[in-house]
Amino acid sequence: MDIIPEIRLKPIGYIESPYKTPQDAPPDSSLSDVSAKIVVLPEYKECIYGLFPEDTILIVAYLHLSEYKGPIVKRRRDNLPAGVFATRSPHRPNPIATTITKIEEIEENTIIVRGIDLVDKTPVLDIKIWNDKKGK
Repeated sequence: MDIIPEIRLKPIGYIESPYKTPQDAPPDSSLSDVSAKIVVLPEYKECIYGLFPEDTILIVAYLHLSEYKGPIVKRRRDNLPAGVFATRSPHRPNPIATTITKIEEIEENTIIVRGIDLVDKTPVLDIKIWNDKKGK
């Protein structure tokens, strides 16, 4: 019997982004000012209820183009080696990304955001409202 069971996740949508390859995307969403779309699958459309323009959200995504390259990678900021958990490298044992961005507009099952670091067609696993004010 396994102590940790296998985990299966189902995407709730995907990204429509101008970034076509990982090399096109910035290393962090705070370095981007481009608009992108989160297309939410029809069966999860009602999950958008209560989100509004100007809300900040956390996107949890699956980095479908990433490959694990081992426990040590070079940091972008100084090119020094570091354990992958001490970096934002996409090359992780489980290629899951988190991105914080702001909603510009919502149209049906599409959330238009500004500031993204995810490649076009990246599967989205979850969206969470982001409250960066302590105690709220």
